[in-house]
Amino acid sequence: MTAAAAAAAAAARPFVCSLCGKAFRAASSLSHHAAVHRGLTTCPICGRVSSRRPDLLQHMRMVHGYLCRQPGCGRWFPNRPRLSEHGAWHRGETVCRFCQRRLVNKTTLYQHLLRVHGLLANRKRRSDHLSWHRGETVCLLCQHRFSTKFNLRTHMKAL
Repeated sequence: MTAAAAAAAAAARPFVCSLCGKAFRAASSLSHHAAVHRGLTTCPICGRVSSRRPDLLQHMRMVHGYLCRQPGCGRWFPNRPRLSEHGAWHRGETVCRFCQRRLVNKTTLYQHLLRVHGLLANRKRRSDHLSWHRGETVCLLCQHRFSTKFNLRTHMKAL
């Protein structure tokens, strides 16, 4: 490259990073680049360095999932439904009303209610469930066991 060509190239990129010497056409590009040196564009999960913060956020969403933005949380989830489900935890919807234990999600809360306290959240479902255990849903003619008394009555009408 000739001296004239080098001078023209330098004039085309007058904004130079004092830390690494990389040159930019616009001051705003140099400003964005400075985030690289401050570590603001490094993925905290895998260490990948992006040239701009928006690129880092896109990388994290595409590769690592979705970030919970609740103050002090910072957990990542593989998809939006899992992130949405996690929101129930922040809203206090996963706290056991009997022992105040906070569970991960509503599904584990229901499992906890059944296993630890012997309850199901829905009284009708619990009643149906106990009827099954008491043998109240067994057909006397064919010995088939039904999940609910309603299903047994429907079966009996069909005979």
